[in-house]
Amino acid sequence: MLKKKLSSYTDGLKVLMQHGEKLRDMTENQQKIIHRLSPYPALQATFQHCLLFRHGTTDLSFAVKGSLVSGEVDGLSDIDLYINVADFTQLSAVQSAFVQHIREYGELLTWFRAEHINMPDLLVFYLKVDGELVKVDAEIICLQQQNQVLPEKFLSLQENGDIFDEQPKERQQPVDFALIYRKFCAWQWFIYCKIARGELFQAARSIDFSREHALLILIRIHMDLPPMDGHRRIEQLLPDDILQQLSLTYPHHLNKQSMFDCLTQLSEIFAHYWAQLMVVKPVTHDNQLLERINQQIHEHYSKSGNS
Repeated sequence: MLKKKLSSYTDGLKVLMQHGEKLRDMTENQQKIIHRLSPYPALQATFQHCLLFRHGTTDLSFAVKGSLVSGEVDGLSDIDLYINVADFTQLSAVQSAFVQHIREYGELLTWFRAEHINMPDLLVFYLKVDGELVKVDAEIICLQQQNQVLPEKFLSLQENGDIFDEQPKERQQPVDFALIYRKFCAWQWFIYCKIARGELFQAARSIDFSREHALLILIRIHMDLPPMDGHRRIEQLLPDDILQQLSLTYPHHLNKQSMFDCLTQLSEIFAHYWAQLMVVKPVTHDNQLLERINQQIHEHYSKSGNS
């Protein structure tokens, strides 16, 4: 029994020493992320465990994206990880091995491939670590086989240049304001039809879509914020008066009148910021289109006996 305990103790020391060697060999970028996670021990420990992943002699490269890079990380942030597999024939085996690597750490509550967003190589894990819930998004890919554009907020964790550094990074596409205007006008009628038919859940979802993909783009431009970030952290980024305006585009009740009021508010707020945008960034557009669409909406609503 004593011999068995000593053997187990020795094996444990070997593992710790091996891990220690790997941690000492961490690159500057790896150390930067670990330091950034230091206020959140469960996230930090999970991230370090991910970096310890190996699969035989297969050449693996690591990178991170999102809030880990931007510095916006908090205790509820995901660990967004890339693992590149140099040998495409090993891709499936590496993915399976990484699932097992995660199973060996913390309490794995559930995991799945992100096939719902057409990303089967993105593995999503939910872990319980030291009483905290940690989400890991690990995209395990082979860039040598199929190159892809990497996010703007991205950081390779390798010591020297590698396959990640060779990939093009996302660039903010110029905003086509005339197209946004035309879409918003069309969406007004589309949403109204849902309201008029009593398809109120669909109408609420469509209002949300129009708010994000049209109105919030204008508001973010007005506030000199990244235009395509949608609803992300608007509570912290926008002043109270604009937040109050936006709150008027959310229905207080799931009935036609409440939904119609939201649609009207959405149009009025959009028109307000569109007019301001045209002062500084004028574009050629049919400046009567929104008014004509809204006239059709109000006429139909009045005829239906709802006014």
